[in-house]
Amino acid sequence: MQGAVAGTPGTLPTNWITIGAGLGTLTQQIVGTGTSNGITYIDVRISGTTSTISFGISPESNTQISAASGQNWTSSSYLARVGGTTSNLTISQRVVERNNVGTAVANTPTNITSSLGTSLSRFSVTRTLTDATTAFVTTDVLFEFLAGAAIDITLRIGLPQLELGAFATSVIPTTTTALTRSADVASMTGTNFSSWYNSAAGTMYAEIGSAPVNTIAQFAYELNDGLGGGLGRIFTRRNVGSFIATAVADGGVTQADFNALATVAGSATYKVASALAANDFALSLNGAAVVTDTSGTMPSTISRLFLGQNYGNSQVLNGYIQRISYYPTRLANAQLQALTGT
Repeated sequence: MQGAVAGTPGTLPTNWITIGAGLGTLTQQIVGTGTSNGITYIDVRISGTTSTISFGISPESNTQISAASGQNWTSSSYLARVGGTTSNLTISQRVVERNNVGTAVANTPTNITSSLGTSLSRFSVTRTLTDATTAFVTTDVLFEFLAGAAIDITLRIGLPQLELGAFATSVIPTTTTALTRSADVASMTGTNFSSWYNSAAGTMYAEIGSAPVNTIAQFAYELNDGLGGGLGRIFTRRNVGSFIATAVADGGVTQADFNALATVAGSATYKVASALAANDFALSLNGAAVVTDTSGTMPSTISRLFLGQNYGNSQVLNGYIQRISYYPTRLANAQLQALTGT
């Protein structure tokens, strides 16, 4: 949100522009900028009686981002309605193809009006570029309305991103210079974790897809104590032999380490459920009969969850977690099979 200035009309952030038919008789007010849950945002109020039929707010100029026909581009941004209403409005998110002078040649608006809430949610849209004259690509939030309609809305826009690819990835926040994103780390700690975790007994379920076989173990998840050295940890992984296994360590000593006795091919989807209780561990893969380990303690120091990686981020899933669930009880063996059955 660098360069934004509050006021009426105020100043949009650096490089941001309004596009399309323009504001006409509408009034723009930059209410201000801020941060919510780590998301930097700008609040833009648009009000008045319309004389045009549409306009858009774009975070980049029309001839800045080079593109070519056949590429996939994905736009994403955090959006919320923090004032006014969507009455008489249609709000869409777009990826727009532009020719060598920046003129729009193709786009497909994705209507998000009914999905806009009062707190920030991330929206994304992907377009395969199709026009032979495409030389640049832009994204915008598009406002459409009938001429003569009265509108009044304050839209919050946070961390817009336009990237070459068929899906949205995590945001790379920048200010004045380009940055390189570090590896993503998805974790849960503090009360976000302790509010649901039961250190005495539980069941972890994971559904994993499109993870090609690698030369290192691929972790679906790891629960650990954050102390390093493997003192207290519970994890499920595909090991280098393609077996799906669950292991438990307490005080740095392995208490259980058992696999499903069946391999999973590269990029195949698999479902695994692991039951966890002292002297009562079990695992079921894809509905198969459980394998068990009936000796071992449960670590009492677990304080966090890592998704798709181990604690040191050295053994990553390199695939998709399609679903992950936790049950704060040791489910019966038949329930493990039912959870993972096709």
